Formats: sequence, structure tokens, C-alpha cells
Amino acid sequence: MAPSSSHQSARNELTAGACAGAASTFLTHPLDTLRVRMQVGSFPGAVAAFRSILAAEGLSAFWRGLSVPLAASTVRSALSFGCLSAVLRALCDEPATPTLGECAVAGSVTCALG
Repeated sequence: MAPSSSHQSARNELTAGACAGAASTFLTHPLDTLRVRMQVGSFPGAVAAFRSILAAEGLSAFWRGLSVPLAASTVRSALSFGCLSAVLRALCDEPATPTLGECAVAGSVTCALG
């Protein structure tokens, strides 16, 4: 039995959210690592901190500790995208082309839910 279009749409939204969360965390984690290291270390600037970490620990040091934030942001973004999609489907006559007001309400509800 083939999945219905609403199930397929929900699956697509959850997948898109998971991918967005994973990508954003993977790409921003090195900057977060640099920020934390600068807060606890005594570096004159970001470039000096980057060079020092790179020389002492290698490139992989910027992604150390990634697993927990990656898992959390993947789940959080998947649920957020899924919730937004569900609220838009419930509010809109045509969820593919929501009005600005419908988007605002759906975004507010999604944000309020978590």
C-alpha cells in the first residue's frame, strides 16, 4: 500500500527539517568551538585562536564534541518543520500557497509549541 500524499508530505517536511538542522549545526560548530576556546583562553583574536587550535590539535578539533548538538538540532529542526507543516495544513485551504497571515499564525503556533 502506497503512503498517502499527506503522509508523504509530512515525511518530506521531517526529512527537510532534519537535514537543515544537521547542516546548520555541522557548519556552525567550528565557530562555536572557536568562540568557547576564545572565552576560556588568552588569545589576542579569532585568527590567532584559529591558528593555535589548528597547529596544536588539527582541523578535526573544530568538530570535537559535535555529536550531542548534532543529534539535538536534527531532532529539534525536524519537529519544528513538521509542526509548521501540520499547522499550515490545518489552517490553509491551499497549504502550498499560504497567505502572509497564515504563515505568521503557523510560525507563532510552532514557536509556542517549542
